[in-house]
Amino acid sequence: MKLRLAKNKDAHSLAAIHLECGLQQPGGFMFKLGYPFLKAYYKILLKEEKSIVILAEDRERKVHGFCSGTLAAEEHVKALKQHRVKLFISIIPSLIKNPGLLKDIIERYRYLNSETDHTKFGTTSGPRNEYWAWLPKSNKSLSIHLFKTWLNLVYDFGFDRVRGEVDSINKHIILLHKILGAKVLGNIDLPDGRQRYYVEYVNQEGVPKNN
Repeated sequence: MKLRLAKNKDAHSLAAIHLECGLQQPGGFMFKLGYPFLKAYYKILLKEEKSIVILAEDRERKVHGFCSGTLAAEEHVKALKQHRVKLFISIIPSLIKNPGLLKDIIERYRYLNSETDHTKFGTTSGPRNEYWAWLPKSNKSLSIHLFKTWLNLVYDFGFDRVRGEVDSINKHIILLHKILGAKVLGNIDLPDGRQRYYVEYVNQEGVPKNN
């Protein structure tokens, strides 16, 4: 098993893993939008100048997990705004199967277009860890190494801290982040009734070059 930076061609693998892992995580939302949406989403993320996506693959080049995020969450929000029509079109198959998704989709659309309501869903500036996924049936021994590699890469770019969000229902994920050194900064109540925690990692080694 080896780690490498994801490329544009890996969007389909990231989408498939996100979809499978999402089914195992109570309270998740993005996976409900379906494979076409996730593939379009990761194509957008991978093309962003400041995105960082690392994946783990075996000798047969099968991807077993990935960790995604960005050095500039504001760039990611901007990219989603620019491609919102494309993203909405990719959601249509899932909407046909489950019209009940429309309410939550509208909430997120308002989030993308709001200048003052961004904190409703998460961190919107600076380095942000977005998604950390590992296939349920794959050997999890490299999962922690994958995440730490992603985190250290952000530090290597000169940033001293990274933030992310975890839904409160995923208690084992929150505990894992605490074990790995993250601090819980607070929580927010999402429009769909879920509660989400902000977590933050701070680089304890070296002198940061950026804030």
